[in-house]
Amino acid sequence: MIRDCDYRWQGLVVNLILIAPIKLDTAIPSNRINRMSENNTATAVIGYIPPLFWIPLFLSGEDEFSKYHGRQAMVILIGWILTILVVGLFLRWILGWFAPFRVVIDFIQGALYILFIVASVLGAVKAAKGELWRIPILGAFAERLNI
Repeated sequence: MIRDCDYRWQGLVVNLILIAPIKLDTAIPSNRINRMSENNTATAVIGYIPPLFWIPLFLSGEDEFSKYHGRQAMVILIGWILTILVVGLFLRWILGWFAPFRVVIDFIQGALYILFIVASVLGAVKAAKGELWRIPILGAFAERLNI
């Protein structure tokens, strides 16, 4: 039997996953819009292609818009690699001997891959529109990077 407290947990999970994409500055301030060029947005969008995150980080010069999106793309790639290592190899090695665990591990790994793909596509779309968008959960790690 499902109690009221179960519904509250479901609401918390929905808020964390779907509603939590807190936009830092939904649009770039007007004094920066004039200086932003097509090259900057293109550089930021290219950064969301997983192995190319270094392009906006190191080749964009002093452009904070591209660096912001490059840091987020790097955190997505790190999360992807950790998913491969932790879920794909380590958990499969420990729990993979039992068939039901294998199914659960495959489901978790697939769900994480889909989340990373969605985050990359949304980040690229927001970068193309010229918006600063914070990826839920992973965005906090990207903001701590001093690159």
